[in-house]
Amino acid sequence: MKNPTTGRARGFGFIVFADPTVAERVATDKHLIDHQLLQKLISNTYFEQFGNITDVVVMYDYKTQRPRGLVTYELEESVDTVLLKPFHELLNGKMVEVKRAVPRELSPGPNRTVLGGFNT
Repeated sequence: MKNPTTGRARGFGFIVFADPTVAERVATDKHLIDHQLLQKLISNTYFEQFGNITDVVVMYDYKTQRPRGLVTYELEESVDTVLLKPFHELLNGKMVEVKRAVPRELSPGPNRTVLGGFNT
């Protein structure tokens, strides 16, 4: 993928396989490009077992130096089913932690406090 402003490579790309068995085979092998080992993030196939997925976003957290994924399901029940287990082992053997996405303004952070109440 390239930065639309600079035209330079952003250092990542996506591959979507029509056949999940091919994706599984690719995930078991190591791949090098320009002497760099590729990191494979295969999660969509695994998470489809819980329900119809409407959107998937993968971001890189520069603070923790780790990728973050956001999977959006069509039904709330699918989310509840995924959350029955806090950790899931993906097809490539990698363990991932799952959490419910909460809007930033509702998520207490070090400098934030969530306040609630009723107007009278």
